[in-house]
Amino acid sequence: TDLSATKRLQREYQTLFEKVPCYVTVVNRDFRVVKANKMFRRVFGEPTGEHCYEMFKRRHEPCAECPAEQTFLDGGSHTSSHVGVTRDGDAAHYVVSTSPLVQSDGETTHVIEMALDVTRLHHLEAELLRANALREALVEYSPYAILILDRQRHVVLVNRAAERLWGADRHALIGRRLPRRALAC
Repeated sequence: TDLSATKRLQREYQTLFEKVPCYVTVVNRDFRVVKANKMFRRVFGEPTGEHCYEMFKRRHEPCAECPAEQTFLDGGSHTSSHVGVTRDGDAAHYVVSTSPLVQSDGETTHVIEMALDVTRLHHLEAELLRANALREALVEYSPYAILILDRQRHVVLVNRAAERLWGADRHALIGRRLPRRALAC
């Protein structure tokens, strides 16, 4: 019964390891990938004894801020953001967390790295920044006075044309509540 329970746990662990929706690797003290899950293999390739920095980043030397190295040094868990290179040469943005795999004698022999791919989020953030910069430029340099108010009629935004029209500094206007009669013009 003990053996069948152990085998069941091993199958469950293997299923979880393979199916989890993030990159999971196990690295040894030489930073060689000794095990990688399906998602990692699909995106970065099949590790055949390569170093994690070769697989994740196509580098020839260890990373300066390596969370696995920190875990080997202090036995703690570490999290950091990185940019890697996929097997297709595309940038992959991910947040990696490391944890020690400890033997019964207390020695950390391996580190498990779990990396969540945030590439899509990174692209959306860059797109949002570009759209926001365009919106700001359109509003700021519009030849028409633009004044944006919140629901309580407090000034939220004033462009250059509105400053000239009202003859007031935008910083003096922002946050002030406009009377209803000011909106009638």
